[in-house]
Amino acid sequence: MPGGLAEMVLVGAEMGGDARVISLTHAARVILVVLALPFAFQMLIGYDPSGRPPPGLPLAEVPGADLMVLTVCGALGYLSARMLRLPAAAMVGPMILSAAVHMLGWTTAKPPFELVAAAQIVIGTAIGCRFAGVTLRLLLRTAAAAAGGTAVLLTATLAFAMGLTQITGLPAVALMLAFSPGGLAEMSLIAIAIGADAAFVATHHVVRIFLIVVIAPLAFKLMRRRGR
Repeated sequence: MPGGLAEMVLVGAEMGGDARVISLTHAARVILVVLALPFAFQMLIGYDPSGRPPPGLPLAEVPGADLMVLTVCGALGYLSARMLRLPAAAMVGPMILSAAVHMLGWTTAKPPFELVAAAQIVIGTAIGCRFAGVTLRLLLRTAAAAAGGTAVLLTATLAFAMGLTQITGLPAVALMLAFSPGGLAEMSLIAIAIGADAAFVATHHVVRIFLIVVIAPLAFKLMRRRGR
């Protein structure tokens, strides 16, 4: 299922699944999506990455008051989401608080692009660390299964994104990122980096994770009752 890695590992292990295989499958899925989307953008819609706008001002040029507001949003949003036990607390909490602050007009600042680049490096490194201690045989077998599942999900993503672009006029890139079976943090960072609507993308992924976290345990229990 295209849910969050942590959530699917917890649910799958509780239902008797192999947590290591589940974790490896989701990590491979996220990596494949992150690698495939830029090529899909270029081949299908002629996206030019060289023409993207900068994700934000340099750190030295961000006003001190705006930087303080963003820092408070990050810290307080994370702590609040963690207390409420929201999924992906490190992402969802700051996002909700930052959205409220920007909607109220208290600031219009964006994160400095140095921090955006640093976040991308941390996310990429964290994904790679999940492969520690995995044998090559298990890696190849799981990656092959993950590649097949990811191909099906990406095909559905492209079909719905291109169709809705024609119907609604919304940007194809934003729709692809919103519907893609990648991680919330990864897809949001890509949206910021290429100048897409990050709030639009992140909201779709928050809803996706919430629905799957609710539906997946029910589906597994139903299957187990039927003896599968």
